[in-house]
Amino acid sequence: MPAASGTDIAAGLEEAHKLFFNDSAYKAQGGGKSIVLVSDGEPNADRTGSHPTYTNQMLLSLARQRADELWAKK
Repeated sequence: MPAASGTDIAAGLEEAHKLFFNDSAYKAQGGGKSIVLVSDGEPNADRTGSHPTYTNQMLLSLARQRADELWAKK
């Protein structure tokens, strides 16, 4: 799991990406999988989190980038 932090949406998406595209991960019948991320949508930087040097705005940009990467992979 990502290190506990304020709200690091990107860290959650990065962890989901690792699990989603891992060949040994759970495979649903018919191949369907989904990623569901629950958040208040407000990034909160935390020096002990997965991205300790990022500001709130940087965390938001990174989360959008990670979401776009996952979307592009269908």
